[in-house]
Amino acid sequence: MIPDLKAEIRVYRQIEEITTLLELKIISPVVALRAVQLIDVESAPLAAHKRACFVDYLEALSDVWIQEKTASD
Repeated sequence: MIPDLKAEIRVYRQIEEITTLLELKIISPVVALRAVQLIDVESAPLAAHKRACFVDYLEALSDVWIQEKTASD
């Protein structure tokens, strides 16, 4: 299967936008995780790997973030 270049670029841009919002603390790791999971990567197999890695990172980050919030409550 030949990857669709437009789809690949779209997915990469969406992931980068979510990353930027997360770094600026506009969204939480939990919200970022939900947003990334909604990205359609069916026609972008190369970007699917990047998304999978980012989801793993966000899951670990959200676990730490939730623990910090719980400890401060």
